[in-house]
Amino acid sequence: MDRSQLFAALLILGLGTTAVGQQPATVPTSDASLGQRVDALFTGAIRPDGPGCAVGVYRNGRTVLSRGYGLANIEDGRPITARTAFNLGSLSKPFTALAALMLEQQGKLSLDEDIRRWLPEMPDYGTPIRVRDLLQHTSGVRDFQALETLSGRSVNTMAEFLGLLAEQRKLNFAPGARHEYSHSDFGLLGLVIERVVGVPFGELLERDILGPLGMKGSFVHDARVRSMKERAFGHVQSPTGSRVVFPSSHTVGGDNLYASIEDLAHWDRNMDQPTVGGAAVMARMLGRPQLANGEGIPYAYGLRLGSYRGLRTVSRGGHAPGTRTEVIRFQDQRFTVATLCNTDAHEPWRLSQAVADLYLESQIAAGPATASGAASRGGVSRRARALRRRLPAGRAAVGPASDRGQERGPRRGAVRSGERRSVRTHDALRRWPLFRDRHDREHRHLNLPSRSFRNAT
Repeated sequence: MDRSQLFAALLILGLGTTAVGQQPATVPTSDASLGQRVDALFTGAIRPDGPGCAVGVYRNGRTVLSRGYGLANIEDGRPITARTAFNLGSLSKPFTALAALMLEQQGKLSLDEDIRRWLPEMPDYGTPIRVRDLLQHTSGVRDFQALETLSGRSVNTMAEFLGLLAEQRKLNFAPGARHEYSHSDFGLLGLVIERVVGVPFGELLERDILGPLGMKGSFVHDARVRSMKERAFGHVQSPTGSRVVFPSSHTVGGDNLYASIEDLAHWDRNMDQPTVGGAAVMARMLGRPQLANGEGIPYAYGLRLGSYRGLRTVSRGGHAPGTRTEVIRFQDQRFTVATLCNTDAHEPWRLSQAVADLYLESQIAAGPATASGAASRGGVSRRARALRRRLPAGRAAVGPASDRGQERGPRRGAVRSGERRSVRTHDALRRWPLFRDRHDREHRHLNLPSRSFRNAT
């Protein structure tokens, strides 16, 4: 039986012994056996001498379980603990959304303002892009990660980010016309927030959100010089083993927020007992926005609204280089599972769902363990294979991976000597097969057709 088969069996059985060398959690007696079963899930997939994951379980605003498995960095052998901070990737977006809604509440920002008031570098596209379009992914702004791949240009700073987008003379669609995920949106939103308050975005987030929440070990990885010891580095897998991916990007707003399982407990508690932002803002965070035609968007302010085995969920995942994260909250049960992994080899959404299956066994509906609206992995793979078959002969099948791509360093899809990829039109972007595959993975929680690609050839 190989490791993947063993992991699958453990997911089904949820049985095993407590992990050796892991930090014990103080949990109610009724949850002790569940903690052992959680250990079995993670130790069945994670080697103690390799990269791994941290898991947190929160109920009614309190921590039920918090544990770490594996190493934060295979080069120095530091273990993952409940205090190890991971790059949250796109899980950073809800924090940015909260900052924007708080500024609106204070009368400093209007969501209906044209973003060019704060970002005059952006072109005039005829129809204004409003701040709310960035929050709801209805802006039509092209995805900067796809533009990186197609242009062969690397984006590591906010100046490079804004410069690349300011060169785009067209949008993918008229602002507000439809919902389409773009990593560019929250980067632009971070810049808007920064210029509204007049201080660096990371400083604002740490001062007004992370600090008041009590998230003392959390920070924004930006251009400021700092030394953080309790940090997990991403790892990528190869036939010869794992390799560390050291962070090189300083883009903010949509990524590069670091937080631990211990600190995320404070974020989860704010959902139940709002202290930062207040009850009205937190309720709005979970609202379901609408398009101009009245059609609902199953994407709240940086969060995804859905269901899992008959229970309502609010979730968010991220994929920074060599790192994957997932938080799934069951609103009616006031129950949350957070899983943070510092390797591409693990799938935290599956682990989070498996942990939820254990704790909510008596409440979940019978049926396959698949989130509502989530395309099966097999379905996505079949679609990706079909799209790749359409790729013209001799054309390299390269494209950006989910969230921040697989890694920095030698860039995936980097131009070869003497070669130049040009960004011609919106249609050219649409025909990039692995970009479409990434789009499917980003939308795994959404019960929406991939309408953006419906007519792609």
